[in-house]
Amino acid sequence: MTATNKILKILLPLIILVFSSLIFTGCGSIATPILTLNGYTVSWGVVDGAEGYEVNLNNRVFQTNDTSINIIQDLQQEGIVVVSVRALTNSFFSSSSNYSTPITASVGSSRLNAPQNLSIDISNNIYTLSWDSVANAEMYCVKLVRDNTETTYHYASTTTLNLNSVLSGGGEYTASVFAYSRDLNNYGPSLYSNLVEFAYSTLLETPQNTEASISGNTVHYSWDAVEGARGYNVSILNGETSFTTATSISLDLNLSAGETAFLSVQAVSNDLTYRQNSAFSDMSAVYTTASKSSYVGKMYNLGTTQFDLVADSYAELEAIVHFGLYYRINNICFFDNYSTYSDRDPINALGSYVEIKYVTYNQYISRNSMGMRELTIADYQHTNHPTKVAAGDTEVRQNTAVTPTSYTDTPRASDFDDFKINDRTTTMMVYNSDQLYYAVQNGARPTFPNTTAPAYTAYNAAKDVLREIVDDSMTDYEKTLAIFDWLCYTVKYDYNLVDLTSTNNATIYDYRGFYIEGVLFDNGQAVCDGIAKTFALMCNIEGIDCYKVTGMASGGGHAWDKVRLDLDNDGTGEWYAVDPTWNDHTQIYPNGTYEETLSHNYFLSTDDYLESNDHTETSPLTDVANTSFDYYRYTLYDGTHSLYVANMPELESILLYFENNADLSHIEFKTYLPSSIVINYIDSLNYECVYLDNIYIVY
Repeated sequence: MTATNKILKILLPLIILVFSSLIFTGCGSIATPILTLNGYTVSWGVVDGAEGYEVNLNNRVFQTNDTSINIIQDLQQEGIVVVSVRALTNSFFSSSSNYSTPITASVGSSRLNAPQNLSIDISNNIYTLSWDSVANAEMYCVKLVRDNTETTYHYASTTTLNLNSVLSGGGEYTASVFAYSRDLNNYGPSLYSNLVEFAYSTLLETPQNTEASISGNTVHYSWDAVEGARGYNVSILNGETSFTTATSISLDLNLSAGETAFLSVQAVSNDLTYRQNSAFSDMSAVYTTASKSSYVGKMYNLGTTQFDLVADSYAELEAIVHFGLYYRINNICFFDNYSTYSDRDPINALGSYVEIKYVTYNQYISRNSMGMRELTIADYQHTNHPTKVAAGDTEVRQNTAVTPTSYTDTPRASDFDDFKINDRTTTMMVYNSDQLYYAVQNGARPTFPNTTAPAYTAYNAAKDVLREIVDDSMTDYEKTLAIFDWLCYTVKYDYNLVDLTSTNNATIYDYRGFYIEGVLFDNGQAVCDGIAKTFALMCNIEGIDCYKVTGMASGGGHAWDKVRLDLDNDGTGEWYAVDPTWNDHTQIYPNGTYEETLSHNYFLSTDDYLESNDHTETSPLTDVANTSFDYYRYTLYDGTHSLYVANMPELESILLYFENNADLSHIEFKTYLPSSIVINYIDSLNYECVYLDNIYIVY
C-alpha cells in the first residue's frame, strides 16, 4: 500500500463524517435578530443570509421582508403588544434562526383623549377628512373601511387628510381616527373617534381608441366601451352635443369641401353615487377629400388668432400645430403653401408650444392621400382631468396673523355674472382646465360642451372667488392686487408634490397641483404652474390682460405671470412681472413645518428685477416688463406716507401708526436701514417680525 493510499484510508472516514454532519445539521443557524423599540416602531438589523423574517405579534404570526414593523394599530386596540422575530432562510447549509428575545410595549400610564368632531367635507369631488387636535398628540391614524370588507390605515401629522389620494375606489366608506404620541410611556394611543359614513364617487374611465371617418356627408365616430357607462356624450367643436347609448354614432354634418369635423366623447355614468361622468377624450379629426384651394378660408380660432389649414407662413403653421396640441388632436393635417417650408417646421412648432410640460410624446410627419402634411403625435402622455393629490409628511401652514387687506368690503351677489370676459366676441370650446386658462389668456371667451366638463366647474369656482374679493368699483390695479393676495394667502406650496417629482416623473402630469384644480379644489395645494395658471385665469375673467410665463428659477423649472396695467393713465398699459409663488415668504421650523407669510416683493416687478433674483424666462411670449414700479413706494399706509421707510423717524412713525390702529393685523414695509437696528427696535415693542431682503412684516 502506498503512502498516499494510507493517508486516504485514514482521512476518508473523517471526510464522510464531516459531510454527513453537514447534511443533517447544516452549518448551524443564522443569527437571531436583536429587537429595538423606538416609539411605535419595532426594528432589527439585517441578518446575513436571511431571506425574510417571521414575526410573532401577540401570538399572530406573519412574514415580512422589511426590518421593522409599525405596532401602533395593535397597541391602540389591545393595550399591550409582545413581539418576537426570527430570521428565515432556505439555504441548504444553514437553518432559520431562533426567535429573538421578546420586546413589549404598552399604552403607558394613560391614553390620550380621542379626537373629537370628525367630519368630512366634499367639495368639487374633493374629499377632506378633518378633526379637532388632541393635546400631546404628534400623529393621527385614520382607519377606512370600504363596503364593510376592505380596511386600510393612513397616517397624518395634521388634523386633516385629503382622501382622494388614499381611497381605493368607489363605494360606501366609514372613517374613524385615533391620536398617538411617540412618548408611549406617558401618552398611550387614544380610543377611536366617532365614525363618519360617506359614499365615494370616482370618475368613469375616459373613452379610448376613438376613430372617425367620413362617407359622403356622414361622419362615423366610434370608441371602446367604458364599464359603468349608460351612454356617451359626443361633442363637436361647433358646439353641438349628441347622446348615444352605443359605442359609435353616425352624424350627418353636411360638411362642404375643405371643412373638417373635430369630435370628442365623454362616458356618462349609470350611477352618479359612485361614479361620475368621465373627462372628454382627446379629439379626433375628419378631413373632407378636397383640393388645397377648397381648404382656403375655412377658418378656425386659437384665441384671437384665426387660421385655415393651408399654411401660408411659418406663423400660420405654428398656429395649426398649436391648435392640434391644444385639442389633443393626434393627427393634425395641413397643406404647406410657402416656399421656405421645411420638414423641421412642424417639429419646431411643437417645441414652441409652452404647454408641453410634464408630458412625453413622439412625432411623425407624412403625407395623406390628398397631399396634406400629417403630423401624428404618438405616446402623448397627458391628462384631460387630473385626479391625483400628492401625499406626504411635509406640513405647510399659512401665517394667519398676516392677512390680505386688499379685498372688497362689498362682495358681489352670489349670482353676479357681469364679468368683463363676457364682452369678448371670440370664443373657444374648452374641455379641460389647461384649455380654459390658455383660451382666456389668448383673448377668447370659453364655451363648454356641457356642465359636467371639468373645465366648467373650475371656471365657476374661479368666478365664485372673484365675487367675494373684488367689485366693479375697484380699479384694475386693485383687482390685480386682490387676486394676487388671495392666491398668496390661500395656496400652500405643495412640497410633497415636489418631492414626488424628484423620484417619479412617469405619471406626474396626473397630479392636480400642476393645474388650476389644485388651487381651487384642494384647499389651495399647488406648485408654481397651477398658481400661475390660476392667476392668469382670474385676471382675464376681470378683463385684465395676463398670461403665464415659463422659465427657470433656483436651478429648476418655474412659472410666473405677466400682467398689463395702465398705472400711468396714458391709455396704453404696460407689462409687469408677477410671481405669486415666490411672494409667499417661507420659514422652516426645526420640526420640519413650513410656514408661509404673505408679502409683496414680487408684485408688479420688472423682468430685470426677476432676473437679478434668479429668474430666467424661456417661454416665447416676449412682452417686456420694463416699467419701474415699487409696491412699497406706491402704497400709502395713512393716505400720506408710503410703505418705504427711509430713516429712523419714518420707522418710528409707521410702527406708531400700527400700534394705534387695532384693526390692522400687520404692517409690511421696505427699508434699507441696517437690519439689526430695525429688528432690535421691533423687538423692543414686543412685536413679531418676518424679515426678507429689506422687507419687514410686523404683526
